[in-house]
Amino acid sequence: MHAPHDERADYDDEPGRTRPSPQALVRTPAGVLSSFALVQVGFSVVGLISTLAMTIYTLFKPGEIEDFELTTGVLLIIASAILTGMNLFVARATDRMKRLQGHRSACWAAALSMLSLPFFYLVVLSFPAGIWALRVLSDPSVRARFDEARAGGRS
Repeated sequence: MHAPHDERADYDDEPGRTRPSPQALVRTPAGVLSSFALVQVGFSVVGLISTLAMTIYTLFKPGEIEDFELTTGVLLIIASAILTGMNLFVARATDRMKRLQGHRSACWAAALSMLSLPFFYLVVLSFPAGIWALRVLSDPSVRARFDEARAGGRS
């Protein structure tokens, strides 16, 4: 259910100042989230490769790496694969967000980007960017353009 249309939103407070288009509103936060997602994909892949290498090494030379067991390696490989997939999803969803497609996936991408995993230190940048994207995505005019794009794709 959508909220009823508020006619007051149709008028600008300042004469001569035009309101940016929904696509212009979405473009910058989508680009920022996409950039963070690609950085996180890089860290995820590095983590996946290094964990895979350590696990394979442990198979051939058990006990050589202190405090690293095969079970730990397998769990870390699974976690790295999940994080890689999550960040690839965010990158793809934000790319679609730039084209005003997939409102639900764009909202999920914004929320997931706030987790800032696996490189948690980016949270100081990605958390506000995620909130910004969710704020833009909740704008009624932006939501309406996503709905128009979806309806246009069905016909």
